[in-house]
Amino acid sequence: MRSFAFGTRVSLALALLSGPLPADAPALSIGAVHARAPASEFAPALKQVLREELSQAALPAKRGRAFVLDATLVKLTAEKNDESVRATAVVSVVLRRARDSTLHAMLSGKATAEESASLEATRDTALRAAVKSALRGLPQAVAAE
Repeated sequence: MRSFAFGTRVSLALALLSGPLPADAPALSIGAVHARAPASEFAPALKQVLREELSQAALPAKRGRAFVLDATLVKLTAEKNDESVRATAVVSVVLRRARDSTLHAMLSGKATAEESASLEATRDTALRAAVKSALRGLPQAVAAE
């Protein structure tokens, strides 16, 4: 797809929880992380926010289940006016079964932040909130058969 040619593709297979996983915990790794142009430089920030949020996620136990999470930053805009900065982020997440790479769930999140902080800080706030919004349904998706 042409839109992905502009994005940054990062493929990782890393465990997100520190230490050994219990035998009944689902294995979850971050797969491809994209950011569509003109926000392509934010792919590393998206990956970092995903790591942080997933490390705190309370996922249900699913023996022998392994998943790969792919994410795309669909939109990240920011505009500054006289008194504040307003930023909007839209994130799309795909949860795949690691064994056969079949689609297990699609999640999305959108957030808008308005702050008197810097442009960068407001973008970061919107990105974090969009990821948190997208991952809100992750425990239910992992638990689904």
